Amino acid sequence: MISVMFLAFYLVHQNHSSENTTTARPHQVDKPRTPSLVCNEKLSCRNRCNETTEGNDLSSDPAHCHCDIACTKYHDCCADFVQFCQTNNSVNQGNESIAYTCFKLSTEPGQTHGVFMISTCAKGWIDEDVRAQCLAGSRHGENRTFTSANILEDIPVSILSFDHLPPSYRNIYCGICNGESDILLTFWTLKFRCNIQPPSDHNATQVLDFLLKYCPNRIVKPGQGFGVRTCVQTVSTCLISNQSNIKSKCLGGPSGVIYSKETKENFKNYYCLLCNGLSTNDVKCGPRIKDNIFNPKSFEIVLEFNPDSKQVTKPTVTPTCATGQVYDPHLETCEPGIYTPLPPSRAIRDKYRIKLWMYPVDSFMEMISPNQFRNALCASFSLDPSQIDEISIGIEDLSLAVTFNLYAGGAAPSPSQDKVAQEETLEITLLLSFNNSFKLTIQDKRWVVLRVTQRQLTCAQSEEFLPGDFIPPTDPKSFAIVRKTGQQVPPNRYFLLKDSKTGNESLFVCSSKFLVMCPFLLLPVKSSDYK
Repeated sequence: MISVMFLAFYLVHQNHSSENTTTARPHQVDKPRTPSLVCNEKLSCRNRCNETTEGNDLSSDPAHCHCDIACTKYHDCCADFVQFCQTNNSVNQGNESIAYTCFKLSTEPGQTHGVFMISTCAKGWIDEDVRAQCLAGSRHGENRTFTSANILEDIPVSILSFDHLPPSYRNIYCGICNGESDILLTFWTLKFRCNIQPPSDHNATQVLDFLLKYCPNRIVKPGQGFGVRTCVQTVSTCLISNQSNIKSKCLGGPSGVIYSKETKENFKNYYCLLCNGLSTNDVKCGPRIKDNIFNPKSFEIVLEFNPDSKQVTKPTVTPTCATGQVYDPHLETCEPGIYTPLPPSRAIRDKYRIKLWMYPVDSFMEMISPNQFRNALCASFSLDPSQIDEISIGIEDLSLAVTFNLYAGGAAPSPSQDKVAQEETLEITLLLSFNNSFKLTIQDKRWVVLRVTQRQLTCAQSEEFLPGDFIPPTDPKSFAIVRKTGQQVPPNRYFLLKDSKTGNESLFVCSSKFLVMCPFLLLPVKSSDYK
């Protein structure tokens, strides 16, 4: 067993992030004693003195305790640092006039680590407006809402430096009020992982507001060449005030990160655990390794900030699907199985697979039944219930996602006396050619439909154009053009079919309309009953 000794020193940095608070259960405090811990290789300083882990890939799981001299400044030393690496001149290294704070910036489930950043202004800074904007970034845990108007307060910046670890600032205002030139500060990249893609007609600012409101999973990441020092939130305060010896060793003693198996919390050192009333029987070398939570999303949406205008640029959208799933470009979602871009089959009426995402106007999410949704849709669009089937409903991110089949047909005979039917009838193009959000009333509750996608499954009237008879689209979201007529075919109306032998592509166009000659219920007929 390794005996771990501690050398007292004064606390340089106090983590004021809202996420480092803890609720402990005081009980009889053990007498001060050093624990006997054996740390695994990743969390031990054995043969790792002066070694640290830095990089810019925050989606990975780097070591969150360190064995370099700087760990005495950041208070992120591994639990056995004193045993293997402590020397008489290794205390309080670094620039003590700079206070670093550990910020957890990612909202991804399972990611517990953060990044050390400078989040306050230098002493003597007099511009109070800039100071307020710098400090605003530290209040993200206090029900702080960021929009495109104040997003710069939430985006970290870094500056190129010849130092081993260039400084990172909580936002551009913190960099400015610490004497940095704003033209030398580089914004971190803002990335969202989401199941819903913003409408295609949104500009960059509208896209940002859409993602901030409806996509809870976001990550900020420094650019290439900007290393960071990762960290975890640790408890470095005492709840028990009558144990002055233990309290002083917690507040002013050296760091040696451990965690409690009972509370799953990380502590700055052994004495911080003691003076929060926890048992010494469940102490482990820290920090606690994060749980591996896999939560696949349909899209990764990356936004960057123009260094000159300080405005967000047009996003880059990349489909991402879990193993065993494939991206359907029509429905804009990940589906199980293998996606085959076949054209709709021939039928006497059109059939569509539709997916829509909606958000409650009052922001209070509640589930609805398939029947409630069908009734509301029929009333709003003058549809017959027989035209809607295979309804599935679930929560995706912060929205309610509904997938269903829609069949072509005539209008419903007469509106019911339902409240929703008394409102103005919506056009079916809102579902088949979505451009703008609209509202639905379901059981007296109002919803905003954020996005609608569709994939045509059957087609009553179709036409095929051979290579040379059409101008291919420049990208999957562009129009195809029929050369003879000049017709511009939207992406949801054509399918490109590649010949397996020649590699040439033909254009399959479904030109039928939603209303067809047969709005009635279809009945199966046996082959023996007709010729």
